[in-house]
Amino acid sequence: MKLPKSYPVYFERRKWLMLVLLAIVIVSGVITYYSFKAYTVYHIYSAFIFAVSLVYLSWLYFNPFCALHKEHFEINSGLFSHKKFTYRDIQKIETDKNQKILILIFNDFDSIMISIKPIHKTKRSEFIELIKIHVFKDLLERDE
Repeated sequence: MKLPKSYPVYFERRKWLMLVLLAIVIVSGVITYYSFKAYTVYHIYSAFIFAVSLVYLSWLYFNPFCALHKEHFEINSGLFSHKKFTYRDIQKIETDKNQKILILIFNDFDSIMISIKPIHKTKRSEFIELIKIHVFKDLLERDE
């Protein structure tokens, strides 16, 4: 596998996962609406809860799960969990046998486990290989 010609490279979440989340948001919005309708005259609270969940869903839909840049990569697993990792800090990359968890081993032998289940199965191996190529390239440049 070769390095990409243009950066950033994006890896999106699974489409069916987004549809399931949309269905959950709509069902929860309907349940919230009718539960508040039974107890109150004004339905502004149900509209607020429904709007907040739709904002979160739209954030997940329009922001990719991972973005690869030349010097670092970013993982957006949630609205408030945005992590940025530089290739210079990483010593080794490992995965579990199903390629669902990415294990990053840093230069100080500290490790972190990242779930990459939201990426489609066919794109996971490409994602892992691109990160490994960037890390190995950086390791070679460090030795020179």
